Amino acid sequence: MNQQDFQLLEEKKNNQIYGLDQIEKERLNFLWGLCHKGDLTINNALQIMEEEKGKEEVWVDQQIQEKTQKLKNLRVQFEDFSKVNEYDATSDIENIDLSIRNIEDQLQNNRKWNFDQNSKLTLQSIEKLNNLVSQKDQLIVQRNLEQFKDTCENQNYLNYLLKYQQINKNISQKYQFYKKLQVLKRIEQVYASGFNHDGNILVTSSSEGLYFWEFSENNYTYLCNLWTATLQVGILFSKFQDLLITYDLLGQFGIVKMINGKWKLEQLIQGHQDSICSIMLQQNDSQIITASQKNGIKFWYLNTFNNWSCQYNFEFNSNYLSYVTGNNGNYLVSGTFDGNISIWQYQDINIEKIIIKKFQRILNAHQRTINNITFINQQKFSSLSYQSEIKIWEQSQSNYLFNQKQVIKFNGLNYWSVFTSKLTYIHHQNLLFCCTGNQIKIFKLNRDGKFDIMTEIIKEKEIYAFSVTQDGKLIAYSNPISLKLIIKQAIEIQ
Repeated sequence: MNQQDFQLLEEKKNNQIYGLDQIEKERLNFLWGLCHKGDLTINNALQIMEEEKGKEEVWVDQQIQEKTQKLKNLRVQFEDFSKVNEYDATSDIENIDLSIRNIEDQLQNNRKWNFDQNSKLTLQSIEKLNNLVSQKDQLIVQRNLEQFKDTCENQNYLNYLLKYQQINKNISQKYQFYKKLQVLKRIEQVYASGFNHDGNILVTSSSEGLYFWEFSENNYTYLCNLWTATLQVGILFSKFQDLLITYDLLGQFGIVKMINGKWKLEQLIQGHQDSICSIMLQQNDSQIITASQKNGIKFWYLNTFNNWSCQYNFEFNSNYLSYVTGNNGNYLVSGTFDGNISIWQYQDINIEKIIIKKFQRILNAHQRTINNITFINQQKFSSLSYQSEIKIWEQSQSNYLFNQKQVIKFNGLNYWSVFTSKLTYIHHQNLLFCCTGNQIKIFKLNRDGKFDIMTEIIKEKEIYAFSVTQDGKLIAYSNPISLKLIIKQAIEIQ
């Protein structure tokens, strides 16, 4: 570098002819130092500076989007809360907007050059919060710190989150999350699980068959096992008695009952030519409905020999199936691999007569495969796609057609698997449990008829065999890598 170039660069640095802020001046100081050593020419230095500025602008925009999204979501929660309840959220929304602007200003004024040095937030923040919240609230704070730790917007987000929780408590609304109760270790890889009607029996499925676990002294202990010839991928318990239905990928399903104090396989049925996608136990356990891609929907009843036999077979494409009680009748809702939903009006006259007629077809309800469909309450059902997208559908009071009411999207493992996907609604708790890929999300139905997220469990690896008790108090899921089954218990905060 000649003397004239060196003096020109020094003059530009001192006079700040580009109007650089403090952080960018440090960047220019760095480049100026390289030029001084002869490693760069003035033109190369300025070219690098412009390239880095362009990259940084893109990076800053991405960071602003990521680091303000949780506050923006919380802002919407305050708005929705104020609509449903007599609460003026104006000041809270203004403060959240101010925090969003502060984050944007911080990212704009403190560029990536030394951003990491100014954004350290550790769990020491818990000590400051100890004096502000009760011991129960600290559990929520710690859970959120673990989820969002080491991000610069954490403190503001937690402050507003605590405020939102406090105003909800003022109207006696419950908050619920799940604490680890037990871990079953060194067991076979679990592909499916299920709790019986009162939660004192847990059944798990492995490559060797079914394993039964009994709840005693606040723990589940091994009770017995039942050998099955094929891998069972689904377990469905009766809501009234010690009876369960288990099914595999080959179209078979089995009836397992408690007989003389022992669990026994009462009947094994080749129900379909291909995999059973879903199965329902209806009418006080007197009717079974199964669905598959090739053979459509089949209705099964107990015959005079006390065996289950198929009485009706309706040939239409179905992946996952749910039974919905509507305004002008009952419905079967069917989801398919191409993302469409078909709704069939269903009338069960008696064992000798069933009427099913097409009522409504929702094309492109989801962009990809529909993994699950579940009944929520009268006139409402939910659907889950493998793209980690939940949609809530509600029946119109006028024309009785089902329309989309809410869309819930989240990041998850985007692929279809019979082991990882589950959608369950607990009616008396108004809780929707969703398991997809590597996460479990639990939603609460609010007064506006929409779902708010209540808590979530996110893992680095896949989650298999999710199940929940009928009261929503216990959940179970497996880690297919470490061969563990985790059981968690609900903790309610008034």
